[in-house]
Amino acid sequence: HEHSALAEAIAAFDPEKLDDIAAGSGSYRHIDLMHGAIMHNTYHVGQIQLAKRLFAEHSTAG
Repeated sequence: HEHSALAEAIAAFDPEKLDDIAAGSGSYRHIDLMHGAIMHNTYHVGQIQLAKRLFAEHSTAG
């Protein structure tokens, strides 16, 4: 659900505002925050896939 919500929010975001500073972020632009959220999610997807693979290998071993 969160992945879909993020994708919808990014798709609906006004591209003209990508370089604007996001309110309450200090000095981060909207594009920086979006990129960070995407990279964060991608990192965790990788962790989940690795855990699934290790669990599957452990479950079938011995």
